[in-house]
Amino acid sequence: VMAGNLAFFEESGFAPGNDIGALLGRLESAGRTAILVALDGRIAGVLGIFDDVKQNAPRAVEALQSQGLRVIMMTGDNPLAAAAVAKRAGIAEYRAGARPIDKLEFVRALQAEGLAVAMVGDGINDAPALAAADVGIAMSTGSDVAMETAGITLMRGDPRLVADAIDVSRRTYSTIKRGLFWAFAYNVVGIPLAAFGFLNPVIAGAAMAFSSVSVVANALLLRRWRGAAETAKAAGEVAPAARAATA
Repeated sequence: VMAGNLAFFEESGFAPGNDIGALLGRLESAGRTAILVALDGRIAGVLGIFDDVKQNAPRAVEALQSQGLRVIMMTGDNPLAAAAVAKRAGIAEYRAGARPIDKLEFVRALQAEGLAVAMVGDGINDAPALAAADVGIAMSTGSDVAMETAGITLMRGDPRLVADAIDVSRRTYSTIKRGLFWAFAYNVVGIPLAAFGFLNPVIAGAAMAFSSVSVVANALLLRRWRGAAETAKAAGEVAPAARAATA
């Protein structure tokens, strides 16, 4: 038994007839991925499958774009099926017919342009690109190899968590920079004053303690952060159950 796309069958030495070719064309025109099935060396049928776009996917794409990010979809599906999925998800730029090596090379090409690349994937085919990206993000609903390769694993299958992860990372980085600024500012001002005798040791000790308090208080501001997915959940919006999908 063999099952795969047309390219796989052609590489295996099969030559589908005109009737099969016409059927493949009709399925792909309808946005389906055509999978041929062969039994004992003869083509026995064709399956037309498609990825069901998650309900929250368009909002996830909007959230990423609002952060100033360029969103690109890469898939191994045919161009017509990829176009249908990209349209439903609100993605303008996509790459179809991408093998694992193609995804890897595209990530490296973007990096060669001086861009920082975050790769989101959940399948075995995504692992090489996840490893090469500056940040690899995997879904906990995906394959084990994707989660092992990625630097970040989202605990739910909600695509809005991708934007949330990037947002909280940026806020954390900004918080670290503010903490370092105030820590150095206290010392830059306080040490010369103390050295020249303009600062009472008791006041200096209190200022040093307040410096630590200010840094901790600044870090605690992150507790006020609420991501889009968490806000929607608090408002009573229930994310749809995760569904199996191939990319």
